[in-house]
This record gives sequence, structure tokens and C-alpha cells, in this order.
Amino acid sequence: LGFTELFMRRHERALAALDRAIALNPNSADAHALRGTVLNLFDRPNEGLAELELAMRHNPHHPNWYLLGIGRTYYLLGRHGEAVLHLNRLAETSSELATGRLLLAANLVALGQIEQAREDVKALLSTFPSLSLKQVVAMTPYSREDLLEKYLNQLRQAGVPE
Repeated sequence: LGFTELFMRRHERALAALDRAIALNPNSADAHALRGTVLNLFDRPNEGLAELELAMRHNPHHPNWYLLGIGRTYYLLGRHGEAVLHLNRLAETSSELATGRLLLAANLVALGQIEQAREDVKALLSTFPSLSLKQVVAMTPYSREDLLEKYLNQLRQAGVPE
């Protein structure tokens, strides 16, 4: 329910649903990881990082999508080098995950590695030729428009088409 509420852009309801899930099962690594994701997209990355780290402690053999959450946390905190480390690990194991590869490109742009970001986006577009910024908006439910615009501008620089 929390994940669905998130993509319906109802961040408060998403957080409430995940709080309820954690109250029912405090050791649910996935609930903590999803709560961290919601907190990140709600522009609360310090809290999001704590939740994602807790999730990784609860499940040291966590699914790869936890790396996406950590990568987004570091992106929002401006810790782009750390984000790139986690997102590269994600790309190595889940190359079909477009969201992680887009976030990697945005971090590379933030680090001034625009050519590398463009190469990565070119490779991504060979796998997903219809990918566009319009689709990125649908895949990225930030609660604040300015955060979304910053992300989209970095992806434009990396070569993601409108």
C-alpha cells in the first residue's frame, strides 16, 4: 500500500502505510527499505538513509533495489561519489533497471563527468529506445517540484530525450 500511495504522489499516506507495516513487523527489511525510499522522495534523505541502513542490517543479502534507495539518498545529500559506487554495483547486477542507470547518469553529471553520463545514457537508450524525460517524471515521484526539475535537467545534460 505504501508503494502504491507513493506512485499516486500521496507521500503522507505512503509514509503512514509503511509506519503501520513496521509497527506490525518491526523486523521487515523491505518495509524499512520502502520507508527509506518514501522519505528520500519526500526530501528527508537523512531519515531515509537511516531506514535503508537498518533494512540492510536486517537483510544483509538484500535485493538489489535497496542499492537504488541508497544511491538516491546519497544523490539527495550531494554525496555523488558514494552514490556512484552503489549505483555502479546495481548496474552490474541489474543492468535492466533503467531507474538506477538514470540516477547514475544524474550523479555523473553532478560530478562533472558529463561524457561518461552521455555514454551511459546512449547505452541505456539502446536497451530502452523509447525512454524519455516524460517517462522519468512518471517513474520519479518526488514531493517537491524543484528536486524533480534538478534531476530532469541533469538527465537532459546526459542526453535523455524529452
